[in-house]
Amino acid sequence: MTDSDKLTPGAILKTRRLELGISIADIASKTMIRRAYLEDLEADRFDAFPGEVYLKGFMRTYAETLGLEAETVLSRRQELFPPTRFETGEILSSGSQPDHESTHPRQGKARLYAAIGTGATMLAVALLLFNYFGIG
Repeated sequence: MTDSDKLTPGAILKTRRLELGISIADIASKTMIRRAYLEDLEADRFDAFPGEVYLKGFMRTYAETLGLEAETVLSRRQELFPPTRFETGEILSSGSQPDHESTHPRQGKARLYAAIGTGATMLAVALLLFNYFGIG
């Protein structure tokens, strides 16, 4: 077993970047991937990505930019951190309910922001009607 067999995908990327003496900012500029996502890749924080497709695409681009074999890094990720049903887009069979763990953490925030936005819009419309018609 080689040293790279013991490393996580993020550690492989970070180690290679440091070996080459390249900064995260340089990689972000070359790949057009936001610095935060690059840092998430290096820290193996895969839940920070909006979906499995983005994660795989960013990981592939980052690995290739560093001169690594992208499939090696992707397969290491699959081996150590298999994607969940939510990440793969697996559809639940009819009649079954999703378990609590399959709910994406950002889904709740999106609903909250939608509710706040709807409420703010309704309030703005009510204020406009009040001012226009002088109701009250």
